[in-house]
Amino acid sequence: MAARNTSTRADAKPVHKSETGSGWASATLLVLILALAASMAVIYRLARSQRRKKPSPLIQTTDGSLFRARVQYISDGDTFLVNRGGEEIWIRLANVDCPEGDQPWGDIALAGLIKLIGGKDVLLEVHDLDIYKRTVATVYTENSGDFINVCERMVMLGHAWVERRFYHQVPERRQAQLDRLESWAKQKRVGLWNCENPIAPWVWRERENADSTPSFSDRPRIQPKKKIFRKAQ
Repeated sequence: MAARNTSTRADAKPVHKSETGSGWASATLLVLILALAASMAVIYRLARSQRRKKPSPLIQTTDGSLFRARVQYISDGDTFLVNRGGEEIWIRLANVDCPEGDQPWGDIALAGLIKLIGGKDVLLEVHDLDIYKRTVATVYTENSGDFINVCERMVMLGHAWVERRFYHQVPERRQAQLDRLESWAKQKRVGLWNCENPIAPWVWRERENADSTPSFSDRPRIQPKKKIFRKAQ
């Protein structure tokens, strides 16, 4: 009996540590290969999405000079201050006119512009200087990779009237688009068009001037301190 027991123990196959280590190494290598494959798949999908992305409509449609600036201060629905390389510049939205600060819907128009561009970088297509030495520009802001024409958006939201006397500053296709947006806002009674007897800002200013009360646009502009930003009340 003792001999048979010894033979049985001798026939048993020992487990070597080197074989166990080899198994762990194979499993680790497999995990690394799978992780690399997953990373490559993500990179491939991102590359394809970038190739499919449409060219910027801003680059296709701009006709004037174009530059980027950071919005520092917003005074009303169509006027704001930007900083470009340390230089502060007053900007006036092209082809639109928002209610004055003391006019019905004036504060809401201000809040609407703050929501669109407050504290953001904007792209400016410069057209001219107005009589107050403000730079008249079509303004664009970026949202999720798309560029929004701020002038058109203010009209569509019912925050602004279209100012057609300066239509010569922009192409006919933009004139037509502004006309369509204003007609739609009027029809749907969006924004200021839902007010009782809305008055155009230029008419409002004429009435103020007749009463010898200077309008907001006629008042001297005080340069705000740097990094001051007016928020909606």
